[in-house]
Amino acid sequence: CHETGREARALELFDQVRRAGDPDSRRTAEEAFARVDAVLRQAVARWQAAVAQDPANRAARLELAQNLEKHRQPGHAAEQYLAAWRLPPRREETLLDLARTRWDAGEREGAVGAWLIASRSQQTRLTERARSRLPDRHPYANEYRRALELDPAQTALRRDLAFLWLARGRKDEAIQ
Repeated sequence: CHETGREARALELFDQVRRAGDPDSRRTAEEAFARVDAVLRQAVARWQAAVAQDPANRAARLELAQNLEKHRQPGHAAEQYLAAWRLPPRREETLLDLARTRWDAGEREGAVGAWLIASRSQQTRLTERARSRLPDRHPYANEYRRALELDPAQTALRRDLAFLWLARGRKDEAIQ
C-alpha cells in the first residue's frame, strides 16, 4: 500500500499488525509505521509552513490536505480542501475531495452537500462521480443548506430546497 501511494491504508495496516501480530511482526510493523509516519509528519509540517507563509496558495493547501488525508486526519484535510475551494478561481473537482474527507470524518451532511453542488457541475465526469456518491433518496433540507453554504449563488439548489419545503407544508421556509 505504501509503495502504491496509499499511505493511509499502509499506516492502518502497520498499526493493526503492531498491535496484534506476533512479536517479530510487531517489531517490523512498528519500524515501518514509524518510518511512514515520520515522512508524512514532515510533509504535513512543510506544507503547513507554506500555507502559513501564503494562505492564498491553493496548491499548498491542496498538498497539505492530501498529506493530512494520508496521515489519517480527514477532518483537518477537509478544512484545507474547503479553504482551497474558497480561493478564486474555484475548481469544482476540489468538491469531491472535500466531500470524501468530510464523509471520512463523519460529517455526513457536509459531504452530501458538497456532492450535491458537484452534481450540478458543467463537467460531465465530475457530475457523474458526484451523483454516484449521493444517497439513494432525495437530499434532506440540512444537506441542501450545507451545499448552499459552499455556494450561495446556486439558484437551482435554492429552488429545489424551496420545493422541498413546500412539499413539507412549510411555506414560510420556502419563501425564504
